[in-house]
Amino acid sequence: MEVRDLFDVVLVVCVAILLYVEVSVTQPSLRDLSLIVEVLTGLSVAVYLVFAGILGLLFVFVITVYIPQKQSQRTTR
Repeated sequence: MEVRDLFDVVLVVCVAILLYVEVSVTQPSLRDLSLIVEVLTGLSVAVYLVFAGILGLLFVFVITVYIPQKQSQRTTR
């Protein structure tokens, strides 16, 4: 197993433990969940469009700049 694989496994285990503790110990109430849903549904469509645009720009940056840069560094080694 490579170091990166081991890191990924440890990260997944830590997240699973944190989620288990968060859900089982704190017991989120229905009122809290309904408040979150109310806030998200009350946002304007423009907020969602801006958020989607930012995510789209990040995606385009990754596929056009970051990934080719990483691949070119890998081939020169």
